[in-house]
This record gives sequence, structure tokens and C-alpha cells, in this order.
Amino acid sequence: MGSWGTKALYSDEGLDIINLLVSFVEKYPDVEMGQLIAYYKAKGFLAPDDTAIDYLYDTTAIALSEIYLEYQQTGRFTTGDGPLDIRSLVATKKGLQFLMTCLDDIIQEKPDEDGEREYVDIHRGTPGWTAYIRDVYERLNGEYMRLECKED
Repeated sequence: MGSWGTKALYSDEGLDIINLLVSFVEKYPDVEMGQLIAYYKAKGFLAPDDTAIDYLYDTTAIALSEIYLEYQQTGRFTTGDGPLDIRSLVATKKGLQFLMTCLDDIIQEKPDEDGEREYVDIHRGTPGWTAYIRDVYERLNGEYMRLECKED
């Protein structure tokens, strides 16, 4: 569980998340967030339902949010080896809502059945961590609202 920054992607688990993304994009360069979420659930990186709480699930939800937001801002997602060959990365309201719910649970420090939330406990003392998660949430919410306006 090593990490070297505020971003979820800047961790050992973040590297695993990126490696899975590379495998996914090799098969499906046109990425839809709902399919990506299902892929990470099938691989055990996201909870199969919204009641399970785990460090890896939290890390993955934050990392997928970071990936999506970077792509929306720059038109690409870059790893340490360079940009991935993603032709498109689109989200549905349902996909963004899933990620926002995960982030909100982290922000609210919703505990697991043991009364803890490991991700929060580990990062609580990191300067700027809470503000960073709130910023990611707000940026996702802006994307969600943009999708809502397009559908109206």
C-alpha cells in the first residue's frame, strides 16, 4: 500500500488499476464508463454492490474518476509509459452517479461493518487530501450536470 502523492493513481494500487486499463483499452479503445466499471467489478477492484467497503474499492473509484476527468480535460490519459490509445471515453449519468456515490461515501467517512473506513484512516493526516477528494467530486458533478443538460 505504498503511495507517493494525493492522487489515487499515485499508489501501488493505482499502478494495478492502470495496468488493467491498458488491457481493457487494447480490446476496447472506445471506452464507456459503465463498461469500465463493470470490468473493474468483475476483476474484484470495485464492490459488486454498493454496500461493500474496502480500501481497494475506494482507491479504484477515485482512480477511475481521475482517469475520466483527465481525459475530459486533455483528450487523453497518460501513464508513465506515455498516452494510452483511447479513442473516446464517455460516461453515462449512471456511471458518473456510481463514482460520485463512492466518493461521497468517502467524504462522509461512511464506515464498514467494523466501524472503520481504511482509505480515510490512512489518508486522514495527508495535507489537502479531503479538499482533493471534494474537488474530484465537484468536477464529476459538473460533468454529470453537463450530461443532464444534454439529455434535456
